Amino acid sequence: MLEAVWAGFADPPDEARPRAWWHWMDGNVDADGIRLDLEWLHGVGVRGVQMFDGGMGTPLVVPERVEFGSAPWREALHLAKATARRLGLEFAVATSPGWSAAGGPWVSRGDAMKKFVWSEIVVTGGATVELALPPLPDAAGPFQDLPRWGSDPEANRFGRDWITIAVPDDSAQRALRPVTVTASSPIDRPERLTDGHYADVVVLPRDPDHPSSAWIELGFAAPVTVSAVTVGLPAPQGFGAAAFPPVTARRFRLVLSGEAADSALPRLAAGVRVPPVLRHVSEFGVSEFALYPGGACASGRAQGGLRGGPGLLRA
Repeated sequence: MLEAVWAGFADPPDEARPRAWWHWMDGNVDADGIRLDLEWLHGVGVRGVQMFDGGMGTPLVVPERVEFGSAPWREALHLAKATARRLGLEFAVATSPGWSAAGGPWVSRGDAMKKFVWSEIVVTGGATVELALPPLPDAAGPFQDLPRWGSDPEANRFGRDWITIAVPDDSAQRALRPVTVTASSPIDRPERLTDGHYADVVVLPRDPDHPSSAWIELGFAAPVTVSAVTVGLPAPQGFGAAAFPPVTARRFRLVLSGEAADSALPRLAAGVRVPPVLRHVSEFGVSEFALYPGGACASGRAQGGLRGGPGLLRA
């Protein structure tokens, strides 16, 4: 009995052997590489692969980049399938290129994944009102007009009217307007910090090679009571809000700090480009720093309809 158990452990059947992701990175695909990859994986005991097209700034190491869905890509896919069958490997393919598993050049803007966006205007009730609402934000990104990190903000713009809602105005949900805005470095047009838009960024310099910090301070003529804050940062998760027990003061400061870039970046082989999301930056960017006397939505993804669950926090 023990001998049979040991034999199954030392030489397991194919159904018990591991499967692996098999990445085709940045179009670096050729016939020899496909055969050598799969033969090596089979030789070390792997019995199945899932082919996945990805991009992380890998340098081109083949004569010509193989684009997803092109005729050379389909030929490479057929070769991979045939080689896997010859070796007895299970073979699977991800549903689409990239990390979302839901995209591709064949998906129209109207059929692509979406988020909720809105525009608003304050009106005086009690009578019929005819007016044009401000245009909807149409940037492809995580929240309102905030574009996707590292992408062209003009690419793939899309917006469609859905519904108009009238609700009682509540001044507690409107950002407080400071009388002064100071910072660790001079900034122009500080009103951008409280305008409800996230694409226009206030820039504060920082040292990417050493730990550094910067700050922005909002000042008021008299003490105000604040119980929520919204902060916009141009980053992959560039929106945040928090509600807290009421605080009364005349000045409120946002402090940004960052370590040296090299402490956060992975080690890369010679010639490998740093992906845009991991690039060195020599500035802090702030698109919004707004204080509220009332509540705030804690998640832009929840507010934009990209995540379920409660998102509104009240102090």
